[in-house]
Amino acid sequence: KRGIEGLAGGVLTTPMFTFAIQESGAEGGIMVTASHNSIRYNGLKLYDKLLTISERTGLQDIKNIIEAGPPLYSGPKGRLQERDFKSGYLNFLESKVSLKRKIKTVFDVGGGAVGAVLPGIIEKLKLDAITLFLSPDPTLSAREPNPLLPQAQIKAREAILAHKAELGFIFDPDGDRLVVLDENGEVVRGDAILWLLASHLVKPGEWIVYDIRSSRAL
Repeated sequence: KRGIEGLAGGVLTTPMFTFAIQESGAEGGIMVTASHNSIRYNGLKLYDKLLTISERTGLQDIKNIIEAGPPLYSGPKGRLQERDFKSGYLNFLESKVSLKRKIKTVFDVGGGAVGAVLPGIIEKLKLDAITLFLSPDPTLSAREPNPLLPQAQIKAREAILAHKAELGFIFDPDGDRLVVLDENGEVVRGDAILWLLASHLVKPGEWIVYDIRSSRAL
């Protein structure tokens, strides 16, 4: 009603959502998600282009607009269109990955949004994959949604040991929180993962951003 041209992407992970903003050239976006929180919560992720809007970067401005009431608008109406970003996102991921051999991997989706794109990733990368809780589960009853909690890691650990897998990935419902397990089902430290990524991807003179939880080993 206020002249906004909207795109509805359907069920997306957070990384897919930011890809969709970039791919479509949108001015921003709103994603309905409670992230890794339990089923009794819900929320919104707000973006100004690819910048997350927080208390420091615009939420107060939005609150002020709501309290004052939106200004009168008499221009043309906008419209809402559906668009499928999955194929473009899968092609983007495939272009960034080069595997020298098949890796037997456990993926614990937890009934969340990653299940909408994971089968395509497995097919394109020709992974030897064992998937857990792949079907959508709006009740989030498959397991604890926060993969950082020990009780959320039990099923993936059992699957790694049972199938003699080399690696395991446990996702939160909107796919922006990840825990990695090794071949023994043990959690791999986050700063160790960043060290591995940096050693392969960072060029001399480039910066690495990390937080206070990282060890001196990084």
